This record gives sequence, C-alpha cells and structure tokens, in this order.
Amino acid sequence: MSAAPLDHFRAYARFPFRVDVSVSPLGATYDQTAALVDLGLGGACFELAETFEPGQRLRMEFELPGLWDRLTLHGEVAWALAGVDGLQRVGVRFTRPTGQTLRILAENLASL
Repeated sequence: MSAAPLDHFRAYARFPFRVDVSVSPLGATYDQTAALVDLGLGGACFELAETFEPGQRLRMEFELPGLWDRLTLHGEVAWALAGVDGLQRVGVRFTRPTGQTLRILAENLASL
C-alpha cells in the first residue's frame, strides 16, 4: 500500500472504529459490506473489494451503540489506495451531515 500524500490535511481527528458498514454508490441498487477502519466527524475510512474513484459519491450505513436504526451518511471519496488481500482502502469525506448526525457521531466517538 502506498503512503498518503505528504500535503494531506485532515480537519477532524479520526478514531479507530471497527464495525461492518454497508456501502453503495449513489443511485446504485445494491450495497456491499465493507470493514470500517476509522471514523471521525468529517469522514471515515473503510476497506472493501469493490473499486471506488476519488470524487465518487456514496451512501454508508452502520450500527452504533444506543441507536434503534442504522446511521446513514452520505459522502464523497477523497482517496482510494490498493490495500492488502485484494482489498481497496477508501477515505470518505462526509457531505451535508445534519446537526443530529454530528451529535450522534460526537457522542459515540467520545465514548471510545
């Protein structure tokens, strides 16, 4: 796996967070299960077998402790790198998260 560019700047911290996440490109009629690697208020990183390109928009859904329903977030692929075992590691920046979504994320990240 190649290293991230040295000029990369992340506005929000990311925290290790291992959970399965359903991922689908916007407009697609299917979703895939990916392994979430880390999570923050501004985005997430996950690994999966499908290839995504920077700029591609997608929908992510996953379960968080204390929630009845799965949390749904929309994002845009910021970067994608070849990983191990044929998996691709994908970095996503969230687009248009609501205040409620950010509060839920902040509460869960604070408990890590």
